[in-house]
Formats: sequence, C-alpha cells, structure tokens
Amino acid sequence: MNHNISAVEGVKNLFSRTCKRLQKGKHLLAIPALSVLAASVSNIVSADSISHSFKAQKYRSAYSYRWQPTQSVRGVPVTGANQFCGQQRWSFEDQGIDPLSFRQVAAYAPGEEFPTVLSAEVCPPDAILASTHDPQLSFDPPGPAPAITSEPDSRLQNVPLRDVPKNAGILQGGTNGIRNFIEPAGDFPVDPFPIVQTRDSDPITLGQWARARGRLTFRCNDDGGAQVRIRMRNLIPNGVYSVWGIWKTPLPNGVFVDLPVPFGGVPNAIVPDRHGRAEFVRDLAFCPSETTENESQLLWVAAAFHSDSNLYAGVPDAANVSTTFISREGETFESSLSLMVHHEHLSFPINFTRDLFQQ
Repeated sequence: MNHNISAVEGVKNLFSRTCKRLQKGKHLLAIPALSVLAASVSNIVSADSISHSFKAQKYRSAYSYRWQPTQSVRGVPVTGANQFCGQQRWSFEDQGIDPLSFRQVAAYAPGEEFPTVLSAEVCPPDAILASTHDPQLSFDPPGPAPAITSEPDSRLQNVPLRDVPKNAGILQGGTNGIRNFIEPAGDFPVDPFPIVQTRDSDPITLGQWARARGRLTFRCNDDGGAQVRIRMRNLIPNGVYSVWGIWKTPLPNGVFVDLPVPFGGVPNAIVPDRHGRAEFVRDLAFCPSETTENESQLLWVAAAFHSDSNLYAGVPDAANVSTTFISREGETFESSLSLMVHHEHLSFPINFTRDLFQQ
C-alpha cells in the first residue's frame, strides 16, 4: 500500500518539476493539459493500489457495463448464401431455424445452356464464374403473397459475371431501362461512346473470388446501438458491392423467416479501390450480437457483388421485374432478372451454432 502511494507522490513530483521547466520556457499552454494528465494518472494508480480489496472489485463491476469490449468477426468467401462450393458454412440450430443456403455463382460452361454447379468435388480455382439460379430461390413465402421469383430465363444463365447485361448508355437504350452487354475497356476511344467497363475486366475466376478476406468489428452501447467497421481486401477491384444483414425475423402471422436487410440502412453501397480494398463504417440502432424486442436476430452480414453494376436500395435485386435485354448477338427479348445479378462474396457470421468447415 505504501509502495503504491509513493508511486503516486513520484508522479506528482515529476509533474511539478515539468511545470517549472515549462514556465521557464514560456510554454504556459501545456500546463492545463499536464494537470489533467497528472490527476488521471494519480486516480489510476490509487485505484490499482486497492485492487485486491472487495470494495475495489465492486467499484469496478459497477462501471463495467459502461464499457463494452470490441467484438471481432472474421469474414470468409462464399459462393452463395451460407455456402461455399455447395457446402453449407454455418449451422443455426440454436436459433431454431433452417436458414437459407443456396448458390449464387457457378462455373462457366462454354456452349452449354446451363453453367456447371460448384460442389465439393467440382471446385477448380481456374473456373470462370458465371450467373446461375438455384431452384430454392423459386419458392412461395408463407401466406398469400406470390412467389419471390419465377422460373429463370435460360438466356440469362451461364453468363460470365463480367458479361452480365447492364443498363446501357444513352445511345444504347439505357434511358428506357434496356440492358445490354458492355464491352471491356480497350484503347481509349476518340469520343466517350459507346460506354465501356473498367480496364480491369478479365474474367473473374473462383481462385480470385476465394482470396477475399475481411474483418468486422463492433462495439455495443448502453442505449442498445453499436458502432461497426468492416475492412475488406481482395474484392473485385472497382466492383459494385452492397452490405446486408441476414435476419431471422417474424412475419405478421408469427412465422419466422430469413430476410436480407440493408446493413445500417440505405445506402449500403461500397466500391473497392483498384486493389480490391474497401471499408464500411456505420452507427447501428441495434447490437448485432443481441436479440431485438420482437425476437429478431442477426444471423450473418454479407458483402454482395453486383455483376450488373446496379443497386436496388432496400432489396438485393429487382426479382420478377420485366425488362428488355439485348443479347451479344443483337437479339432483343423480355425477361426478369430472377435474382441472378446479386452474389454474396464475403460473409461474417454473427449468431450461429457452429462453423461446419471446422468439424
């Protein structure tokens, strides 16, 4: 006890000598700041000097609720919702639900009508990723609402992600919502037409896709909110991404479903730099690790790549919205997107039972 008090006196003596030196050097503005520092150090040392007493432990626990440790979650690459190459990533048994698990990318199969489905046996790193549609997405939600999406148009499947039709420019029908194939950038044209994709437009391979990494950190507050920061690397350079929270939440009829919600609100967009690095920072009105008042629970957070370079605000993509497409060969046809332009790339599990890849 006396030893610790001596330490406090030593800090005070050091402060006094420093003030005298600053006064001689006319650095008077530094004295108030040193006063605060000395008082803080004195309080810390004094508190530590009685840390072994029950009174001190009670004092500390009374204030522990005001300081929440930062929690960190590692992001892992996926080839669909809650899966990689056909294998489910996480179990959510404790939540009492069977969460969605479906593919959102497949391997390009030149000359075929449909792409090759990725699986544990078929997962080559040199596979070119292409658009696909998992039949599980064509389902009817509980109640009288229509199906989320109809049977997808085969003309929009097995398309390399770089070649997915995009809203075209003014001279290509873009103002009418017409979707067209946009060529990669080559030598800079004399004028700006037609529009082109960014220079980094090589095919996206599974090996490149699987190199994505990320870290989500959050700290919850006493008011129920939280601050969250997501740092990511090895994303598709200059790609268009959005960040989503996948929730277990009850419908008005009491049935629990899994729903994607813009994480932190709209806009939830990010565009990685030319090296594939991106950061996402938000203040949340909820704590990611806790259950809400209506028993909703955040299952995981996902960073999704939009191969059509479009965003759709509060929904992942415009499913079942009919639009006009122009094929690479110039054929014009009407079709819906059928949830084939939104691809989860990095996922951050929040409330899950176990990691199935570590079993």
